[in-house]
Amino acid sequence: MTKRVGRFQPGQSGNPGGRPKENAEVRDLARQYTEEAIERLAFWMQSDNAKASVSACQAILSRGWGTPMQAVELTGKDGESLEATNTRDLARTILHVLNSAQLEDLPSVH
Repeated sequence: MTKRVGRFQPGQSGNPGGRPKENAEVRDLARQYTEEAIERLAFWMQSDNAKASVSACQAILSRGWGTPMQAVELTGKDGESLEATNTRDLARTILHVLNSAQLEDLPSVH
């Protein structure tokens, strides 16, 4: 029987130790301040300081409702839609777009 390279044998875990254990003591201590932290965020949410208010609103909403999903649409060179049927196809498509893009065509990051 040939050995499969890069794959785990049937019944063998890829992560036998499991997820790393978090420090329960630190977590429990931090959670004691949850109510106070939310109250403080609510205070800043109502502030006249727009920057503080927006930040507090975002923090409250993300904790209460989770972070919103961001839709991504890939388009080809002439604006045609690029569709991928699986992750490997999507990766190939992204690499193709990146390889064919000119540096000046890429959006700048500030």
